[in-house]
Amino acid sequence: HPLLQTQAKMIYLHSQTIPTRIVKMAKKLLLKPASFDLPTLYLPEKLSKSEEASNYGAFLSASALSALDMLDIQSSITTATNQSHDSIRAVNLIDLYYESKAKLIHKLLNQLSSVDA
Repeated sequence: HPLLQTQAKMIYLHSQTIPTRIVKMAKKLLLKPASFDLPTLYLPEKLSKSEEASNYGAFLSASALSALDMLDIQSSITTATNQSHDSIRAVNLIDLYYESKAKLIHKLLNQLSSVDA
């Protein structure tokens, strides 16, 4: 049936964009502060109205890093310096985390300087 083939093709094409969208969303989450409060509407029940709710941003940052790690396409590649891929992957994730936080600090400093001016 042509309709079934068309639907299958649409699903296949849509699923091909999911990893790209996850990477984009994860990097966007990493540019947020790690200690922001979310309205209790968006929090899981166990975190609602608790002290842990203010650290939900750290949970989102860890989730974003985990998603990026799971989508690592080059998981079987090792370098010429004989370092294990796990250590390289860990270093890349830490670098990505600190780079995103540096961008956040830079953005906040720019906001401060524009307010002071």
